[in-house]
Amino acid sequence: MTDTSKLEDRFFQGEKPDPELLSLPAPAKKKRRHPALAALVLLMGGVILYWMHNDILYFFVAETPQELGDIAEADPGALRSNTYVHFDAFPNPTKVVKFSKRGRKGFFRIFPVIGAKNIFIQLRVAEVKDAEGKKKPPSSEVPGDFMGRLVRFKDLESGNPLTDSYKDIRRFFFEKFLVEIPKDAILVMHEDNPRGYWMYPLLGAVVLVFMAVNLFLLVSPLVRKPKKDKAGPKKGAVKK
Repeated sequence: MTDTSKLEDRFFQGEKPDPELLSLPAPAKKKRRHPALAALVLLMGGVILYWMHNDILYFFVAETPQELGDIAEADPGALRSNTYVHFDAFPNPTKVVKFSKRGRKGFFRIFPVIGAKNIFIQLRVAEVKDAEGKKKPPSSEVPGDFMGRLVRFKDLESGNPLTDSYKDIRRFFFEKFLVEIPKDAILVMHEDNPRGYWMYPLLGAVVLVFMAVNLFLLVSPLVRKPKKDKAGPKKGAVKK
């Protein structure tokens, strides 16, 4: 037997392990994101989409408003929520609630409509300054022609922290004016155009992307197939 064949026999029969190789640390395993974190992102994304779904849907409403005529003659139960409408009305200036919104300049007023039950109008009052830069008192004039978003109070109280103040507004109307506002009452947000809600579909798309990425990270380890050993039997192995 030649020296080469002896070396091959020694190689395939196995040598004693090298102590220096055994002392080397094992290669670091690639850390994977914990599945609970991906599940938490999916849960939070679903909650945020639920909070914004009415605002997202309103963006896609046609810009041509629905003509309602005199809103006092309309049946509140027949009006569809989250629509763009135009109508005439006489707000009651003796029963008004003033409040502010997060991220919005100025403040807002809500009036009940004279001659109509469970219909309210929201007006935005912008801050006005004089030539010297001092704030001027807001005008007390109220228009009679309105165009904006018609929505029910219950759709504004879906847990969204940005619109949760409408619960306090309903409570305040009852405590101050003894006016009980049911959840299915109508609020018309004057001058709220559907295209002014463009940021909600954009934020919704970003949330969906994050949810899709985390769903892939959560599911991919479960569907990943083990790799097959393509090397075949080792040379010199004896079949039993």
